[in-house]
Amino acid sequence: MSFPTTSKPTPEVSQTSPHILSDMLEQPPHIPPSSSTIIPSTHKKPTLYQAAVSELLGTMILVLFGDGAIAQVTLSGGSKGDYQSISWAWGLGILLGIYTSTRSGSHLNPAITFTNCLLRPSMHPWSILPVYTLAQTLGAIIAAGLIYANYHSAIDVHEGRLHARSVPITYFSPASSSKMTGPEAMAMSNATAGIFSTYPAPFMTRSGAFFSEGLASAILMFMVSQEERSGELILPLGLFFTVFGIGASFGWETGYAMNLARDFGPRLVSYSYGGSVCGVYHRWIDL
Repeated sequence: MSFPTTSKPTPEVSQTSPHILSDMLEQPPHIPPSSSTIIPSTHKKPTLYQAAVSELLGTMILVLFGDGAIAQVTLSGGSKGDYQSISWAWGLGILLGIYTSTRSGSHLNPAITFTNCLLRPSMHPWSILPVYTLAQTLGAIIAAGLIYANYHSAIDVHEGRLHARSVPITYFSPASSSKMTGPEAMAMSNATAGIFSTYPAPFMTRSGAFFSEGLASAILMFMVSQEERSGELILPLGLFFTVFGIGASFGWETGYAMNLARDFGPRLVSYSYGGSVCGVYHRWIDL
């Protein structure tokens, strides 16, 4: 007894040229960009030099917006903005700085770079730490220099004397500062060094300033670690609100530096204000 058999049609064999087949094998597969990317990536790892330039530009944008807002609010006597304007500007600065420096990973802060090298050494070797830190500091220096050049005349007017430069009175100022009278006292009350770097409120002690800066920095690092899980689309926006929130909630007492490059770079630019800009407080608490 025989059973009927069904024969399957024999598929046609493509007569493709072997040269075309070899070319197809040599071409890398097309990988569509992820829907969560901010800017389409070239999937090409940047050189260390390219990454350093990226960090420099990103940090420069960050400080231009942040310190620029401080300059406008301070020098206008509050008529062109207020404290919340400064908080919004720092948030906007971090947002645009991240978009500017996506090629390098948008660290913009030596603390972020250090943490990445510590926790992810396979992705972030320790060799990038000094390079990124230097690039970030240079970016902040360039931004502070541009702000100083732009507001040079306004600083003269606000200080009350031509080429006069003064530092705010703090808990760490010499005792003689509180006894100043006349033009010197007026200059201290109109001090503009705070445009470029942070100075604690007059009532802040050393331990209080250390705690305040530590708390703000801890909040920042915690939120960065949490927002990274949300994808590249959410991270810049999340940090925008994080920095704004820290400034609005914890910025008054010490100026919420949270960033060696953002504070130390512009502080060097303001060294013409006198050696007190790098006093004992600022040698270790901010850094």
